[in-house]
Amino acid sequence: MNKIKVLALVVMLLLSHIIYETHSSQKLIDSVAATQGVNVPPVVEILPDVSSGKAPLTVRFDGDAWDQDGEIVSLEWDCEGDGFFESKKSLQGLQGPERVQAVKQELQRKYTYTKPGIYHALVRATDDKEESSVSSVTIQVFSGRPWLDIVPSSKGEFEYMALAGYEAFFKDDIAEDYSIRFQLKGA
Repeated sequence: MNKIKVLALVVMLLLSHIIYETHSSQKLIDSVAATQGVNVPPVVEILPDVSSGKAPLTVRFDGDAWDQDGEIVSLEWDCEGDGFFESKKSLQGLQGPERVQAVKQELQRKYTYTKPGIYHALVRATDDKEESSVSSVTIQVFSGRPWLDIVPSSKGEFEYMALAGYEAFFKDDIAEDYSIRFQLKGA
């Protein structure tokens, strides 16, 4: 394994540990608040199957949501992170297994990002006491269109540096910064 893959694995393990610890302590806080008669906001979590790639990028989301001291009455999606929730699913009137199935189905979403950019997909869960929580994931979409940036070098009057890459993000297998140095003659 190269150094970047090892580093990525270490970061992923650390984040998993942090998320686990946060999630465990959140349940303890929720149970204490519930026994004191305080409304506990619902919890919602989403995960994408991919978080970056070339446009058009189709992402499949999956997640979970629950409310410690009541019921979730609605789920809303903002896939582009622009503050406009494109869809809202009301769960009022659903009971037991039917409600559980509806939550699971609503949190399974497929969305295609057609333009390069950084998107923050959001899901908002609202409970029966009108308390809300939001879960967010970042999706990075690049175009694959290469770019070239030529800048003067500090080494000499006619030396330039050329930096190359992709429009929004470098490919995963690029481990170091690459540059091309050349000198103009007769200019």
